[in-house]
Amino acid sequence: MDDNDRSRSVSQPITFIEDTSFDEQRMVPLSRTELEQEIARRTAKRFSTMALRAALFPEHLGTMEQPDGYARTHGECGDLITFYLRIEDGRVPLVAFTTDGCDATIAAGEMLATMVTGMSLEEAQQVTADHLLAALDGLPPNHAHCAALAVKTLDEAIASCKGDGKRN
Repeated sequence: MDDNDRSRSVSQPITFIEDTSFDEQRMVPLSRTELEQEIARRTAKRFSTMALRAALFPEHLGTMEQPDGYARTHGECGDLITFYLRIEDGRVPLVAFTTDGCDATIAAGEMLATMVTGMSLEEAQQVTADHLLAALDGLPPNHAHCAALAVKTLDEAIASCKGDGKRN
């Protein structure tokens, strides 16, 4: 291997991606930059602008010390999502979440956190997966379960609070 081959393998690895733009399927070599651009292009085709924005720029992603409400749930797909709630006077002024899941789970967690911030506990409990999907302008059909996972986890976080809004 000469120096050019060595530097390419470190700084710009060659990755192969399936090219379905032709009648015959073939593998096309891509540099790291080209691969990132291709992934972004394919992701943008699958997700609405709202879902993509929520997945790429989550403002509520993170943990919370001593939350008043907390729940962690594994989805049927294997994704784990955790919601943390701060409760004041029966309202939810602060929501945080973490996940090890896919971009759809991140989008669902972020949009749900945005939606319920400022709501009363009762209002937050009324948010359904359908409401969340509508706010996201939908998710790909094979990822609609991510909205249900987020809502289920939020409901469990709310249930972990006593009537005074503090954690059981």
